[in-house]
Amino acid sequence: MLLSNKGFDRASGWNYSSKTMLIACVIVTYNRKVLLKSTFNAVSSQTYHPDYIIIVDNNSADGTKEWLSELKDSRSDVIALFLKQNLGGAGGFHFGIKKACELGADWIWTLDDDSLPDQDALEKLVKSGLIDSGCSGEGVGFLASRVIWKDGTIHKMNVPGFVKAQHEGYKRCNENTRIYYSSFVSILISMKAVKKVGLPIQQFFIYGDDVEFTRRITSDGFSAYYIPSSRTVHLTEVNAGITYDQITDNTLDLEKRCRIVRNLVIVNKQEMLGKLKEVVRIIYIWLILVACKTPLRSQARIVMAGLKGLFINQSKWIKYPDNVQKSRFLFTLHNFYPDQLYGTEKVCIQQMRELLKRGHRVGLFYSCNSPVSEKQLKKNGLEGLELFRVKFLFSKAQVLLSAWKPHVSYRFSRVVDEFSPDVVVFHHLVRLSMDLPLVVRKKSIKKILYLHDFYLICPSYSLFRENEGICRASSMLDCARCLFAGRFGQNVIGMSFKILPAFPFLLMRNIIRKRVAENIDCFVSPSGFMVSELKRRGVEIKTCIHNPNGMDRITNVEEKKITGSLCFGYIGNIHKKKGVDVLVQAFHGDIGKNLVIRGFSDDNAVQDFMLKYPDFSGTLEVFNNNRQSFYNNVDVIIVPSVWYENQPTVIIEALNYGKPVICSDTGGMPEMVTDNKGGLLFRTGVSDDLREKVMYLINNPSEVVRMKESLPKWPTVEENVDKLLKAVS
Repeated sequence: MLLSNKGFDRASGWNYSSKTMLIACVIVTYNRKVLLKSTFNAVSSQTYHPDYIIIVDNNSADGTKEWLSELKDSRSDVIALFLKQNLGGAGGFHFGIKKACELGADWIWTLDDDSLPDQDALEKLVKSGLIDSGCSGEGVGFLASRVIWKDGTIHKMNVPGFVKAQHEGYKRCNENTRIYYSSFVSILISMKAVKKVGLPIQQFFIYGDDVEFTRRITSDGFSAYYIPSSRTVHLTEVNAGITYDQITDNTLDLEKRCRIVRNLVIVNKQEMLGKLKEVVRIIYIWLILVACKTPLRSQARIVMAGLKGLFINQSKWIKYPDNVQKSRFLFTLHNFYPDQLYGTEKVCIQQMRELLKRGHRVGLFYSCNSPVSEKQLKKNGLEGLELFRVKFLFSKAQVLLSAWKPHVSYRFSRVVDEFSPDVVVFHHLVRLSMDLPLVVRKKSIKKILYLHDFYLICPSYSLFRENEGICRASSMLDCARCLFAGRFGQNVIGMSFKILPAFPFLLMRNIIRKRVAENIDCFVSPSGFMVSELKRRGVEIKTCIHNPNGMDRITNVEEKKITGSLCFGYIGNIHKKKGVDVLVQAFHGDIGKNLVIRGFSDDNAVQDFMLKYPDFSGTLEVFNNNRQSFYNNVDVIIVPSVWYENQPTVIIEALNYGKPVICSDTGGMPEMVTDNKGGLLFRTGVSDDLREKVMYLINNPSEVVRMKESLPKWPTVEENVDKLLKAVS
């Protein structure tokens, strides 16, 4: 019985049991109509029938076009692609697999036009136990059939690369075995893998394109297996793979010989000590060319082809099936799992997760003293993220040390060479080295710097002085005094030997940050305020886009009906710059019981707070990660910050939970909350004004209902990444 993946087969009208997988078979042909017909008949008679048969014609001149035109008109499951010129097997499979993606195929079965699969070849692959109609096959990149020659012996051209076994193991293997590359003759490829790693490279034309492509899949974390029970006969004239005889045969086409050498070098240079080995190979090829009395001009052409292969960055040739060019993104971050994460880290993680979901290659260069587990990456949707970690020295002067760390800059340069990113997104540079953007300034890599805070002009990030409030203007002396007070809890008046060590770092920092600003291709800021304030303070910002931090829609919000007194909530750090003093003063007296403060590190911190504010009657809670429980139990969120908040995550969360916000009228917050629409604004640091807004809502609870109905719709992570990609382009 013939099986199909759909309830109704378009070609014959047969009815089958409904299945979820859609399989497309891709056959590439060039001037071999007779062999192509045999291959097509073998595919059509499969016991597990593919949903589509895509035949790519490389501009044949033997009647293939005419035959295919008639065939596709009579068979609705047949799709013929007619290329305007011969692009070789590489170009044919490139466009054939791309077409399969457009048709929505889950798996792609590839065949040459001179291959004859056994009648159950596809069924054996599908029912190998690794994938089937009830299994997505997640993690499996491709499955390869046993390929034999006419006489039943193993075909030397189609020997896959075994993870543990070698050629002899291939001969005697009778069970599913792990492999890391294969030829295009009868392999079943996962569409997930194609979307992630891209299409075969058409510039290879022929030879090595299949090995490069399948290696790319397994190198990206997908597994691959050899299925010996699935057999295909490869009808080549001789049973031979690529040998040095083909390179040294002076009767063969010179262009073909050059292509073999170039592709061979490109594929093999990726192995350990690959480039060194390939240099040795090129020298060896040159010596045997001399021994074979190859003409000097031909020798030069072939050797040059090998040298080109050494220096070609083939990743630049990779195209993707959805017509959106996938890129390699390298992010920098000052902190990551397993440590506690804050706003900047969460924004970065959301972007990396979304880019990985879209099939981009994503790396993270970050500072952390403990490695993250695979389990934690998987839990947070970061499977496939490539990590490059550097350790840091715990120090209260870390912000000064981060001005320039030569060892971190060197490590970053090595990572850039290894990862070869198209784009570097600098989310933060503290704990790393402030000069990282300068490391890549001479490379053709797009450099994007996120403006999460004032780190470019303020070593303490916030432009907030511990005992003086907003920093209006500062000299190096002011910065040194502020840092010492903030890090060591000691105020310094005038010049002191205690702060002298800070001056060389501050001077170096000023020089580096000016050069960094000059070399950034595009700044990204969540708020307009941040950009205008940095410009006002002398930072040169040539190109900048406004891109609000995204947040996914929250679907399981519990609607809290307003009954009795309103409940106000504050969630965040218990810090002076967060305006907690202002908040407590505004809620003095009986209305204190209407306020919930969550953000204390432990019960001792709660006790210290109660000692400091003995008359406060509100609810105090230790911080925990169950933010939903907090938002579900409050009616209005308060953000009383007295520093220049850029774009507080708490406001974004509140809007997504459907909660009106009362916030200070400073920084980027007025861009988020429109006064008397989605919330209320009060004068920064003025507790009486905040109390007035609170009392207004307590006395007019219907206003909270009205404000909830007019809350702005906040951009999603997907929309945020869309805008980031536009900035990149």
